[in-house]
Amino acid sequence: MPGATNGRFSAVIESELADCVERCLEGEVRMFGGGSPGSRVLALPGVVAGITPATPERSLFNSVFYRDGLALQAAYRELDHAYASAGVRAWTVWLRPADLALAAELGRLGHVLDGRVIGMAAALDELSLPAPGELEWSLVSDCDAVGALNDASYSLAPPAFAAAVQSFAGAAMPAGLRAYVARQSSRIACCLCTHDEPGGVLGVSLVATLPEARGQRLASRLLAVALRQASERGLRYTALVASSLGRGVYTRLGYRELCTFEMWERRKALL
Repeated sequence: MPGATNGRFSAVIESELADCVERCLEGEVRMFGGGSPGSRVLALPGVVAGITPATPERSLFNSVFYRDGLALQAAYRELDHAYASAGVRAWTVWLRPADLALAAELGRLGHVLDGRVIGMAAALDELSLPAPGELEWSLVSDCDAVGALNDASYSLAPPAFAAAVQSFAGAAMPAGLRAYVARQSSRIACCLCTHDEPGGVLGVSLVATLPEARGQRLASRLLAVALRQASERGLRYTALVASSLGRGVYTRLGYRELCTFEMWERRKALL
């Protein structure tokens, strides 16, 4: 691949891949902002927020992506008002890597560090993809199974993933969003969603495997199917944000760890 030297990406290529991560994360915020009744995307200069009243206590689905810290500070009152007006009691800011000044300001405003994810990306033609083998996979026309499987995989009580993606069905599936599932003994055991983003980037989200089905490379094989299809559509890159649970899966495929995003959550007590 142009720009690679001695098996290592150049600084220019790493910068391009880091931008892919941001495109993926912004796309995920927008995705959840359209996934359930009453949800919406609030787009302000330099800031995008997904507002999901169906999951008022789940900040993952009520999150803010920004490209400029000053823009976020300028928009903060409007964001807080929008969440409060929607009945959302927990929302989070995806803090950009090493944005220490903004972290301090968010802390002053009542946000607390709630978690970290690893931004990972790769050029599609640099990946090492396993063969699907006898994987029983399919594309599905709604996200019902994807939401339910994520809830089961992460032991989340409702309302959570299932509520956040309940509108994604049939004609309501956004352009570029695809839902994949893999079955074992006719039961859905693994799932993921991909979303095509600007610049030829395939975002990967909502990856989950039932606990009893882990260790069989279901996620890596299912993702390999989606990545090959993305390459056939002419996409060039892929990006995602990984938890500690999925990090190893993506590393083995050839994704590169590029940055860390922090979730700074503001949670309001029930009255």
